[in-house]
Formats: sequence, structure tokens, C-alpha cells
Amino acid sequence: MSSRVAAVIRSKSVRAAAGLAWPYGASAVALVLLPWLLSSNQYLLGLFVVSGIWAIFAISVSMLFRSTGLLSMAHGAFFGIGAYAVGVVAT
Repeated sequence: MSSRVAAVIRSKSVRAAAGLAWPYGASAVALVLLPWLLSSNQYLLGLFVVSGIWAIFAISVSMLFRSTGLLSMAHGAFFGIGAYAVGVVAT
């Protein structure tokens, strides 16, 4: 493959990647600004925090199951231990 063809392929892939990058950037900005926008409403802020925790848990289990094909019970165990520890400390 000539260097000119490789340069054209790289430039097209860079342009395609740049076109797909803006939703990730907008999401990152929204997540950074979310606490300041919801600081007056504690219920919604707590709801978004809990949703984020569950999303991180679901993504980690999904990535592990997809890459290895094994269902890890340790994720659930550590999640439960953390929830129990928070319950003990909070009361």
C-alpha cells in the first residue's frame, strides 16, 4: 500500500472518529455540570448518584461476562459488602 493511500485512509478514519467524538464530550460536560445544576434538589441528585453506581456495576459485569464468558459472583459479593458497610456506618 502506498503512503498516499495510507494517508487518505488515516484522514478518513480521523474524520470519522472526530464526528463520533462529540456525543462523548457532551456527555462528559453534562456529567461534570450535573451536581451544580441539581444542587438545590437533593432527591434528584441522589437519584442520579444511585443510577450512576448501578450503571458502573452493570457495565463492569457486562464487560467481564462478554470478555471471558464467566459470570463473576465476586462483583455481587463486593457490592453487597459495600452496601452493608454503608448501612452500618449510616445508622
